[in-house]
Amino acid sequence: MCLFLGLVLAACEAGSQDASLAPSPEGRGGSLARFAIAGDHLYIVDNSKLHVYNITDPANPLSGAEVHLGVNIETIFPYDNKLFIGSQTGMHIYDRINPNQPKFISRYDHVMSCDPVVVQGNYAYVTLRSGTDCRLGANLLDVIDISNPYHPKIVNSYSMINPHGL
Repeated sequence: MCLFLGLVLAACEAGSQDASLAPSPEGRGGSLARFAIAGDHLYIVDNSKLHVYNITDPANPLSGAEVHLGVNIETIFPYDNKLFIGSQTGMHIYDRINPNQPKFISRYDHVMSCDPVVVQGNYAYVTLRSGTDCRLGANLLDVIDISNPYHPKIVNSYSMINPHGL
């Protein structure tokens, strides 16, 4: 597991360079990411759990909380002090005010589909697609108002053709 974490951290570091020289407290990942760095913590999702690692000392990551999320978990996206987790049946929102122990805030449910998610400002953007692993789900882009993360609500839904990520 330590070798895996070392490779993940090296990949994040190597892939995080951009035109800006200012350091960023957030790892850079896409809407299809299964891991994310936020501050001094690495968050990894598998099919049913969120695994937390303290990476204050990247050479010696400390295993932390393991949070059970349900099933068919696919993606993770950190934004502000929250984690947005995409599953085949919805988007989970977790608070990371205590970064060692993320706490469930709410969930936005949708039809069974593959579900990447990204967030900007007060909106979450969720693409839903059908496919072999995603059953016969819809092919949509849902725009969700998360200004009140305890009560996410859909703003609009746009038909798409088999979208893969954002």
